Amino acid sequence: PRRDEPGHQDKILIQKSSQGPAPGLARTSISIRRSGGMMAEERRTRTACFIFPEASGHINPSLALAARLVKRGWAVHYLSAEVMRECIEHTGSTFSNECEVAPDICRGGMTYFEAYERLRRDELGPDSKAWEARAHLENLLLLKKLPGTIEWLRQRNPDVVLYCPLWNRVAQLASLCLGVAHVAIITIAGFGGFKKILDEFLTPEGASVDDVRELYLTSDINRSAIDELCAEPFNLSRSLFLQGAPIYYFGTDPPFGNT
Repeated sequence: PRRDEPGHQDKILIQKSSQGPAPGLARTSISIRRSGGMMAEERRTRTACFIFPEASGHINPSLALAARLVKRGWAVHYLSAEVMRECIEHTGSTFSNECEVAPDICRGGMTYFEAYERLRRDELGPDSKAWEARAHLENLLLLKKLPGTIEWLRQRNPDVVLYCPLWNRVAQLASLCLGVAHVAIITIAGFGGFKKILDEFLTPEGASVDDVRELYLTSDINRSAIDELCAEPFNLSRSLFLQGAPIYYFGTDPPFGNT
């Protein structure tokens, strides 16, 4: 918690009572209720920013949480694709179109997915393989999305950012740049599950995890993007980019990878 905020003592109470997984969350809600009175009345409205893709399976788990936060008095803002506007606004959250945050890559109203496919064609040609594109372009796309995402978050001054780590890693990087707490909502079947997804993604194209890692480490496009992400004005740590896209999400060794 930022110590210059109203209600700082209340946030310390939450922090101290939130040890461990689900039981800690239950204790947090009790602590909030017990800390009411004048302190709770004076506390400013808390704000959460959600950054999720147009893939329904990835955004669905976040909607119930957003609706619950809204009921508790939080201001909730989403950054996502236009096709998700209705379900997002149904939770009581405010919707922002991702195209408006990254106009340079979303020309003509393209979504992030469409913009990625265009970047893939422009940089690698129409016959490039999907795994090659991820190794070459993952961080270049992050670089192109990052300035607008930082500005979008800065305007809303969130207490916490929630995001899909598979498709919206830019939320993590933007949060690190701004010093904002951030939480990934994992939408696959548990830790280690990404190894199976990788195998199913790579095998049809005749590639392996080692192939992805090798190309990621040797790609001039990727190395140039990482250099810019780790320089001014972002100054991100190179440790964030060591393992290779998309391996860094969860590692490759069950049950926990390197996370």
